[in-house]
Amino acid sequence: MTTPESTPDNLRACRCPGCPTYPGDGKKFYCGTEASAVKIVRRGCLCYECPIRSTYGFRALFLCRGGRIA
Repeated sequence: MTTPESTPDNLRACRCPGCPTYPGDGKKFYCGTEASAVKIVRRGCLCYECPIRSTYGFRALFLCRGGRIA
């Protein structure tokens, strides 16, 4: 599995800011970067419907908590 690249297309496809668990840290694209430094309160997860997830074939959820897919 490859780490998603920070391309304009991937950044546009990112679902992080609309997620109910979004930590409000102003970041996005956690699957290609590091986890949030803000405490994550799970309120649902949009990773399962993210087009980046299906393109790169990863299965993890709550990437704001886990960070980069390697």
